[in-house]
Amino acid sequence: MQIKSEQLASQLEKTLKPVYAIHGDEALLVLEAVDATCSRIMGIDPNKVVYLNAPDCPHYNDEASITQTGESPRSVRTDFQLIKDFADLRLA
Repeated sequence: MQIKSEQLASQLEKTLKPVYAIHGDEALLVLEAVDATCSRIMGIDPNKVVYLNAPDCPHYNDEASITQTGESPRSVRTDFQLIKDFADLRLA
């Protein structure tokens, strides 16, 4: 069954299926925003992560363009230890 993204919430309220496959530009943009936020929490600059900055895709790595609920990434930031080859990804 295919449904539009705006119908997903009401569908999930009715019944839960064992597996859902979500695809399309909207899902990708949400996942990129989540990855950018997780990067910030780990002390990694999402603007230096290659797949979050592919030249042929729109990106929403700017913190101001991501609507967050709850704690801010800055307030829960925990710098993860990075291997030497990735040290340049560190968020300033």
